Amino acid sequence: MKLDELFPSRWLKGADLNGQQPVVSIAKVSLEAVQNQDGGEEQKPVVWFNGSDKGLILNRTNGDAIAKLHGDETNKWTGQQIMLVTERVSAFGQMHDAIRIRPAPSGNGNGNGNGGAPAVGMDPQYQPVPQGAAAEDDLPF
Repeated sequence: MKLDELFPSRWLKGADLNGQQPVVSIAKVSLEAVQNQDGGEEQKPVVWFNGSDKGLILNRTNGDAIAKLHGDETNKWTGQQIMLVTERVSAFGQMHDAIRIRPAPSGNGNGNGNGGAPAVGMDPQYQPVPQGAAAEDDLPF
């Protein structure tokens, strides 16, 4: 049994994706009390997805990425699709598997619906997920 299974969390993290890149629909964005690095609590925005009981604590990087795709009004994100990917990042003095946001594939092969160019503000080296990416009905988390 994996250690994460012994200590389940209501918050989504990179390891929960199990190497998959699911396309998810945003159910809502809410403010939640979250434990910070010092052990105290603070209010953080959390993105919730259809088909999952786990929420993604929204950091500035991911918030900006969703805003570039769907606008900066979080109330209008409901029903919008995004793709979740894992990226190795350095944070808090260690390397972690962090969740990052990418455009959901649109069926034209580039994943963003704008004729082959990356979405505005997205990494120009971004490569969309091939056919067969995890879909909402088979979320790994």
